[in-house]
Amino acid sequence: MDTGLIIDFKGRYPSHSIEVLEDALEECGIWHPGLTAVRLEWDEPEATLEEICSAMYYIIKKNIIWFVNPDDLWSDIEEYMSSHY
Repeated sequence: MDTGLIIDFKGRYPSHSIEVLEDALEECGIWHPGLTAVRLEWDEPEATLEEICSAMYYIIKKNIIWFVNPDDLWSDIEEYMSSHY
């Protein structure tokens, strides 16, 4: 999991565990599987891994890197947290 995502979560929700974040990630954000999906979403066929990782959060599941837009993710997580905690 992207360490930036963990740090940002702990900064926003210091009293909650990482398990809460893991649960939220299952329901929040629009996740793009791999570089090709992000390049298509951005309409940037030459976007590098470095560019994508610096602009988006990522997790790795079953050897696939999944990317999500941070702004959209935080909007969804705020809704999730307000309805679950």
